[in-house]
Amino acid sequence: MKMNIACRDTRIKPKDILVFVCIAFVFLLLFSYSTSPLYIEEGQDSCVFKTMGLALLQGKEIYRDIFDHKGPILYFINAFGHLLITGKTGIFILQIIGLTIALSYMYKIAKLFHDTKFSYLSILCTLVFLAILISEGNQCEEWMLYSFYIAFYYAIKYFLLISGNQHPYKYSFVYGLCFAFSFFIRPNDAFAWEGGIMASVTLWLIYKHEYLNCCKNILAFIIGAATITVPVLTYFAIHQTLSDLWYGLIGFNVEYSGGLHSYGIRKALFCIPIATILFFCYDKSQRQMMVLFVPMTIFAFLLIGSRMYWHYLISFIPILFICTIMLLKRPKRVRWSLFILCFILGAAKVSSIPQRMYINKSFNARLYQEAESIFAMIPNNELDSVWNYNLAWSKINKGRYIPEEYYLSVFSILFHKKVVQSNKITMGRSLRLTTEDNIKVKRPKWIIVNNSGNRLNITVDDSLFINRNYKKVVELNIKKVCLYKRVN
Repeated sequence: MKMNIACRDTRIKPKDILVFVCIAFVFLLLFSYSTSPLYIEEGQDSCVFKTMGLALLQGKEIYRDIFDHKGPILYFINAFGHLLITGKTGIFILQIIGLTIALSYMYKIAKLFHDTKFSYLSILCTLVFLAILISEGNQCEEWMLYSFYIAFYYAIKYFLLISGNQHPYKYSFVYGLCFAFSFFIRPNDAFAWEGGIMASVTLWLIYKHEYLNCCKNILAFIIGAATITVPVLTYFAIHQTLSDLWYGLIGFNVEYSGGLHSYGIRKALFCIPIATILFFCYDKSQRQMMVLFVPMTIFAFLLIGSRMYWHYLISFIPILFICTIMLLKRPKRVRWSLFILCFILGAAKVSSIPQRMYINKSFNARLYQEAESIFAMIPNNELDSVWNYNLAWSKINKGRYIPEEYYLSVFSILFHKKVVQSNKITMGRSLRLTTEDNIKVKRPKWIIVNNSGNRLNITVDDSLFINRNYKKVVELNIKKVCLYKRVN
């Protein structure tokens, strides 16, 4: 027996929008550490994205004058946030808008299965999982999540209804829009999710011999994708940086992920949504949804990347959301088990807030104050010739080392100095072009070096080069970060 979706009212009332705005504000205030006004932290990845956005406003060509390997839409969003309000507040406002949109479509999805009360409960339970996985806020997975819920809603609505097997063209147009939006943030996730949705729809229509409808939907998907793709490519064509865009978005990431090994336990977690869906979603009334979920989740497993971090799992939140919806349809003891689990996880997450707000804030405040003293010694007209030799923000903030070749210009936005280094990422156009090669070619006027103990990470030849051509001006007391000035 098919579910009669026609009787389901998924419209959103103004009071619901107000509730979602409040939920989004509170959630991001507590857990988006790199943009929330509660915290002094500026983040790691988020700091780089904010710097890239700042570079755009300064007229620099991203991927050429300054480099990072995420998509341009992420940097456009951060630039627009800076344009709204200087610093991280503007980005925080954009996050609230984005999460409000996501919550609205989560509500519409849940209303296909539940009444209002259980729809809200499924949203709140899912936000607990998101709070556990979010690491700092303003990350690419977070922004893609907002667009994915839109595509997810229309796909689920279709696979639940399947009236006459005809798939509406406007749905595919939306899939295309969301695909292009995600692609120009992180391509592999776009192929995994929105691409997975379109692949599922295509395969289903072929299976049902709806060949003409299939072709029209593919065309609508292409038109939707082109609506975003054409303006983005036009922007880079006008700025003569199309090849740089290609390298930063695709070429570099192929090199970046090649040969790297994932963490087996974390990647194994990708199988959990599949197993949960198979167990809880498969019944006679909803078996057609398997056509959507299984291929999409398998695509995600294959395309999400070999380098694994916890926040990558944010991309699976929509699948966990569906699992939550299905759990709330189970007997009362199952529902209560879910509520207890969410309460324990939520309480554990909330208990870490005081440490971030007070203990970490005190340490970071002293660190920032010392770092400000470094910038006070650099003339304004030379701020564009400051080189981070091997200084990783994570080294300072979390006590673990990540090579600086993946992050740059941390200081520029961290201390609210409107300056972006003129150099690219330390690898330039190739992984084989190292910091040591660049430093002798660029000969920056100032170099910031991490001289802390066993993480010196400076070659003998480079150390001789720095000692011969630079003079140490100051050293931070906290983490042995030194500022050198060129004398030759």
